[in-house]
Amino acid sequence: MSVAEEIIIEISRDTIEATAKTGRTGWGEPDFDPLRLATIQALEELLLEDMMDGGEISAGTEVSAIQRKHIVKASHLKVLGRQLYAVLFSKPKGGKPDIETLLFDKLKEVKPERLRLQLTFDTINPPDAEWINLPWEFLYSEKRSEFLSTDFNLVLSRYLKLDEDREEFKPGEEALRLLVVVSRPALEAPVISKDVLAKIKELETGPAGTSPAPKANLQVRDLKQPDQQALENALRDFNPHVLHFIGHGKYDPKDKTGYLLLVKEATGEGVPFSTDQLLSTFNAAQCYPRLVFLHMCEGGISERDATTRQAFSGFAPRLIHAKIPTVVAMQYPIKNEPARDFSLAFYQVLASGGKVDEAVQEGRRRMDSERRSLVFGTPVLFMHSADGLVLPPPKPGEGAKPAGEIGGQPAAQVSGEGRAPTGGQLPAADASVVEQVIQIGLQAANSLSGATQAIMIARLSKLKTQLIGKSSTEILNLLLDVWNKEKDVSIKEIWFNMMGVVPISES
Repeated sequence: MSVAEEIIIEISRDTIEATAKTGRTGWGEPDFDPLRLATIQALEELLLEDMMDGGEISAGTEVSAIQRKHIVKASHLKVLGRQLYAVLFSKPKGGKPDIETLLFDKLKEVKPERLRLQLTFDTINPPDAEWINLPWEFLYSEKRSEFLSTDFNLVLSRYLKLDEDREEFKPGEEALRLLVVVSRPALEAPVISKDVLAKIKELETGPAGTSPAPKANLQVRDLKQPDQQALENALRDFNPHVLHFIGHGKYDPKDKTGYLLLVKEATGEGVPFSTDQLLSTFNAAQCYPRLVFLHMCEGGISERDATTRQAFSGFAPRLIHAKIPTVVAMQYPIKNEPARDFSLAFYQVLASGGKVDEAVQEGRRRMDSERRSLVFGTPVLFMHSADGLVLPPPKPGEGAKPAGEIGGQPAAQVSGEGRAPTGGQLPAADASVVEQVIQIGLQAANSLSGATQAIMIARLSKLKTQLIGKSSTEILNLLLDVWNKEKDVSIKEIWFNMMGVVPISES
């Protein structure tokens, strides 16, 4: 699925205005009722306490009061989301068209594609800062019975308008370069990064036990316990598209400034690292990532304080205003399993040429699978452009490969509509090639859920009969055709992995 339309909702102190890409508008009048604000803040504080006192709560799970001080259920989150929704989708006076009607009309128009919904805040007549910092990612629609941040037909982000648009991305880059920085200073809480990092690296190397391993279009390098100089060196040497920071932050309420924590080489102590220092490091290394990902780990007592998380969520807008195109920040500490689920889905989409907001929405959806986690609203996406590309998608005529290389060899050149040249009658591929291709598809299909899994298995069974007796080039061409037509990013990734085991050279 791709984004077919977008709506930007601008919130000011007195009005809310929604504008669709096609020019249609909707209006509202924000309900900044003190009781509503207090309700939202109370529920958010309970949510933060629960996250710190033993992790996310599975919906419907009975938890003893001895085990947990507070219990936040899915129903409580819906109350939080409904309160936020009432602010954003309030009815205007004077007969003006309302925002909710615009939203639902546009959703009908774009089906089966997606609608991008971007929240922004008026810089001339802004609402109070406490409203800007609310967890809008938990918006809940009773009509759709869905949180907007996990709605399959929506893509939700925060949009920061600047005086100028960001750079135009150049085509032709073949791999998404990702630098993962893990920082755990002495005397700070542990940084649980091993599983998250392992899952990200699996995208580069392929899961253990698969032969040959299906790979994503990704190059990963990790940097542990860095000081500022080590970070600068890594940025200069690797020139990453994405900088992913896993660690802790601090927030100074006096000057309202957030800091990341790096490590002093000699002692291992934490060293505050500000936005200005990070931007200075980018400049010294002559490396300006297209995306910065700020991943706050679960841990210290200080992170129970709702103001401390602003070290991360407050860091993001400053980076955007400094012309970093896109920032993902975790607005709450996040535990290992949901962080791993989110990161895996997120980078799968990016590595296949998907857009950042689509990657974030897919990551949230994966975290929220079967409502087993209530932290899907934790990732916040900040952008200063409507088009969130990090890695340009492949274009017809630029190469047969969807990304990088196929099967460890240079992919065949394409001609016409993206097919490898056949060069006349070619010998049929060995039967083991077909078996291997289908086996890779079946292994990936097993990770899908419910009806999607059944449909995919049926598609693979039909495909197998089509592949028998064909040459390797014909197999690759057929898979390329399917890959090009596929709109579901997760399924698209399966076709890509299947192409990775097709031998390119013909005997």
